[in-house]
Amino acid sequence: MVWYSLKHTLVLYAAAGFEATCSLSSRIKDADKNGPRAIFISFGIVMCVLFLFQFLLYGMLTKQLTAQASYLGVFPALIGNLFGLSGVALHRLSSLFHLAIAASALGGSYGIIYSNMWNIYTLAQHDHTLFKNYLTRYNVHAIPVACVAIEGLLMALYLYITKGTQVPLQQISAFASCIAYSLCVASLIAAKVHRAVPTQWAILVAGSASCILLGSACVRGFLATGFFPFLIFITILGLGCLMFFYTKQHNIEKKQI
Repeated sequence: MVWYSLKHTLVLYAAAGFEATCSLSSRIKDADKNGPRAIFISFGIVMCVLFLFQFLLYGMLTKQLTAQASYLGVFPALIGNLFGLSGVALHRLSSLFHLAIAASALGGSYGIIYSNMWNIYTLAQHDHTLFKNYLTRYNVHAIPVACVAIEGLLMALYLYITKGTQVPLQQISAFASCIAYSLCVASLIAAKVHRAVPTQWAILVAGSASCILLGSACVRGFLATGFFPFLIFITILGLGCLMFFYTKQHNIEKKQI
């Protein structure tokens, strides 16, 4: 949720996370049927929960929300309305709610880390990375330890460079999702034009509009806070592209031999 002003807010949801189903589809039973089903069901549940939460929250705190300087004051205001508390009691109960939110975020972070580990493994499995033999090697617990180590190294490097600032991470994540979704929509449009894929143009137009909206929000964020997160992302993306092109050329030369 992004707060643009105190009186008028624009809420943008980047419903990321369901793509983890795609990266783990090789481990889903009957993936052709259950993979898409898992995506639609999980996405539908998340959107319903978000809708109900926002509807009830705004319904209860319409005027109080506009008086908040940031999202940090939302839950104290909600708790004060629900339980009629104030002062020390409100502060203590708010701290309990914040701990519950932090625990929930930690669980979501574990899911992202688990998914990314297998993303690296899948790339190595298809010869898209260097040191394939090391990245696809399991330990006694069937865990690709080298993939975990690379992911941990990237996170440590980010924390060292940014000193743990959250905004650059949020901007990088949103911009990466925007690029990924835009490429998917562009590929589907190309398939529709050249291969007559049975996809309605209304879906393609809606997908393109979503990507444009998210991309505009990313650019606005970079203009407001600086282009340092963008430079970090471009550096990582550039190194990744160089690695992909190198491994592709290397695989072509191996086949020719």
